[in-house]
Amino acid sequence: MQWQADVGPVPQHIGALLLFGDDAPAARQLAALLVPRFTEVAVTARRPVRPPFGAGSWYWLDDDTDRGPHLAVRSLPPDATPASGPLGTSLAAATDEVMRRFDGAHSPWRCTVLARQDGSAAGLVVTLHHVLADGVSALTVLTALADAGPANGERGDGRPRSPAAGTPRPRYRELVTDAWHMRADDRRHSGAHEV
Repeated sequence: MQWQADVGPVPQHIGALLLFGDDAPAARQLAALLVPRFTEVAVTARRPVRPPFGAGSWYWLDDDTDRGPHLAVRSLPPDATPASGPLGTSLAAATDEVMRRFDGAHSPWRCTVLARQDGSAAGLVVTLHHVLADGVSALTVLTALADAGPANGERGDGRPRSPAAGTPRPRYRELVTDAWHMRADDRRHSGAHEV
């Protein structure tokens, strides 16, 4: 319902901007480090799918196992005025990222590393659609990215985990069968409450 209701000029996105100091790593290096961390966050593989006519309501599909395309590096322009400074430039770029809509073909999230002129990371913008995460689960995603524990994507012994396989897309017959079972259950439960 949240996905379908997002029709206004301001998208229903949750955004976070993390800023880095002068000792930040290179922006491209940071983006590469984040890919396995996002792979550990299961919700970042989900996307809402609308079934064919007669096959019930929207459902979640886990088929977006490659997190790489969701991460990008964006170069910041030189500070336009002394008044705006680096923070103002980062905030303007972050606002652009959070306001950009998702296409629906992939899981509705993105992570953009903001790069200074020298190539170092100035900030990190994480954008999630509200259908994917509310405030609390969005914090879980950010914790997985910033946690100082073993790099996500490793098992703790330094060896990488094998990527999780996505769930297969349900067949039309399965969707229709599930939809009719749900309708029957709704009728049974609503009839039980009638007096």
